[in-house]
Amino acid sequence: MQLYEIEQGRFPFLVGSMQGEQAFGCDLISFATEADCSEFEEFLNQGRIDNLERVVRFIEVKGRGNPSGAIALEGNQLSEAWRRKERYFIYRIYEAVEGQEWRIAILQNPLAYDWPVSYSIDPLRREEAEFWSVKAADQNTDIA
Repeated sequence: MQLYEIEQGRFPFLVGSMQGEQAFGCDLISFATEADCSEFEEFLNQGRIDNLERVVRFIEVKGRGNPSGAIALEGNQLSEAWRRKERYFIYRIYEAVEGQEWRIAILQNPLAYDWPVSYSIDPLRREEAEFWSVKAADQNTDIA
């Protein structure tokens, strides 16, 4: 995806491995100028996160083997998509011709559309959940 950004005249910087307060909720950020990108890197090396107003794209990359299937945005990704709005992009990459050609579907401001609501539910995080242990039945036991 970095090569694609460069070919489009932008200057990408990988941020997907950053965690905690430095997390951007995306894989890449992209700048309009090389100077802005270099300045960001200098600030980052000093432990500062400055000049985010100069980021032109916050990019979340999602790869799939085929073009079908929804993409889940959760946690930091979801928060940043709400926060960055028009500057947040989904780059959905998928294989078009096996081993030879890939396609990129790009969607700007993914939360600006009416998507079906989806909930992520984890019963293990709720004290109200009931827990049971179930053991395998003896193969010689008649269940009927």
